[in-house]
Amino acid sequence: MPNAAPAASSKDREPSVSGAVQHCQSRGMTCAGCGGVFGLGAKIEPRGAGFVHAGRDECGRAADEKAPAIIEKVSRREASLETVLGAGRVETALKCLQGGCSTTGDKYICGRCGSYGLHRECAGLSKYQVEPGQLVCAVCRAEAMTPDGHSPTDLVLRRAARTMLAELGTKASSTSKNHAEFTRLEEVWAASMGGGVVLPRYRVESMLEFINWLAMDSGRARSFETILRAAGGVIAKTTANGIMSDPRVKALRARMVSLIGELAQPCTHTTRKLARLVLDETLKTCCTGAKAEAVYSSHRVMFLLEVMMGLRLGETTGRQHGVAACDVWIVNPLSERCAEMGTTVAAHLESTKTAQGKGRWAHCVGTSLTSEFSLESAVRDLWRVQGHSTETVTVDGFKVERPDYSVVQLRVGASLPDGAFDTFVGALGRLPSDHPLRPAAKYLGRTATQKRKAATIEEGDRYVNLVGGAKGSARLRAASEWLAGLGLTQYAAVVKGPLIRATDGGRLTDTPLETGSSYSHSTKALKLAYELLRERDEEDLELAIEEDEAGNPIVKFAHHSNRRFSDKVARDTSDVTGATITDIDCIFGWNEQERERSMQQHYAGLDLASRIERLARVTMMV
Repeated sequence: MPNAAPAASSKDREPSVSGAVQHCQSRGMTCAGCGGVFGLGAKIEPRGAGFVHAGRDECGRAADEKAPAIIEKVSRREASLETVLGAGRVETALKCLQGGCSTTGDKYICGRCGSYGLHRECAGLSKYQVEPGQLVCAVCRAEAMTPDGHSPTDLVLRRAARTMLAELGTKASSTSKNHAEFTRLEEVWAASMGGGVVLPRYRVESMLEFINWLAMDSGRARSFETILRAAGGVIAKTTANGIMSDPRVKALRARMVSLIGELAQPCTHTTRKLARLVLDETLKTCCTGAKAEAVYSSHRVMFLLEVMMGLRLGETTGRQHGVAACDVWIVNPLSERCAEMGTTVAAHLESTKTAQGKGRWAHCVGTSLTSEFSLESAVRDLWRVQGHSTETVTVDGFKVERPDYSVVQLRVGASLPDGAFDTFVGALGRLPSDHPLRPAAKYLGRTATQKRKAATIEEGDRYVNLVGGAKGSARLRAASEWLAGLGLTQYAAVVKGPLIRATDGGRLTDTPLETGSSYSHSTKALKLAYELLRERDEEDLELAIEEDEAGNPIVKFAHHSNRRFSDKVARDTSDVTGATITDIDCIFGWNEQERERSMQQHYAGLDLASRIERLARVTMMV
């Protein structure tokens, strides 16, 4: 047939990144998924490295699996490690040490040689992570590793720079921030004394008066122990005079702790009735704006993860700890084992808040038996609102449903050279209208710039999630190809996407919600629920409210109110559920640092069925 169009494979045409359904215009063009011939005029859509039959999910998945990945998919831990200790960050730090950067601002001088300095921004450090004299430069380290009479090789110098960066980042930003706060409070105390006094770190009498002032006059009584622990750290690094171990200091500190503990107001616990009002009424009133449904569905899941799984908001959300979407499973038994438990929900935390670097599994029933709170329904609704496709797999004899959601992540901290960063930001403004990144271009440019320059976040947090989607999807491939065209592939990775995502105006982003943004909605919703109870004059037998001397109720809802309530129910109903104290501690993450290593390994080694049998029972009576 001389007039027939030549046969073509689906790879002969560049797929549109818009994902729009179109009609096949080439006879013999084949599906990138099933391999079948489309036929002229057939409906097709881009997927993987080519086109597939429109509306056939099995073809799309097959095409995704066949398509070569341009950017490597790695775990979030691997991505974080590359951000913190990758070659790009080492190069930037060495260039700064050798005087080859144009950065101004905070600069740390080597405490050993006093000759070499490193700018905070070039090192990608939080301003709270480095204290005066802490820096030992790469040159000094390299010389110490090299025999006398020889010069360090280039490899030794680079390895020394990597160790320098690793050691500078060993101090958590929050710990160093507390050290800085103690130093500030010392100066405030000295000013309150009219000046002319010796700072507390140097004299016992000054420290005794500082302790009294901290408890009575500073306005920081609730941070009393945190500040004094920081004082011990600062004194150990500066004077090393053992003041905090002085018997008089220890005795007064203990006395003040006792007094402050008696004055402190514990948070008011949630109750079943309050939780029901939050879920059915008040949480919706707290979630307003263009993306009210997305905000509500996210906060509903966070609320129930606290109540039914005991997860801290700081574990569910945030740049470092946040739970990944694909690590929350809806589980159904395929055999008699655990059949009586019905549908359950599982969540895996890669790193917990109180034992960083150590993960844990949390489990609960899909719907609680007493109040019929349904985490399963809330999770499914979140998947729907966020537009996730799901996949079903078999794990240890159970059917597991989970979202198929990954993100293309770009490192924007010190590991990304200035020229490359400028190229990235500039290219965002030139994206075509049908590119998946175009709707978020302004947000990504703004966020990347803020994170790159921020003085209060650590290097591991300096990244942006460009776009999200199913594995091998056209969206992820389009972002990968765009980065490859800019020469930025080495600074990017495909990682698991976050469960709880932030919004930008009326748009849902692929960025994890900041922990600080997660507290207000649930706390406000609990307060409104309590007010509704009073307005309706409804009795709540679980609600324990203390009164002040004038007979006014003392109500203080906080972000631990839900966990404390759930923990109390778990312990009160343990005779019914069969949960042990160890099971309860494991679900709620209590005593993680103190718990024996053997017990941690025991729970980590259990199969899915054993974890469900042990852990899903803990909160089933909530």
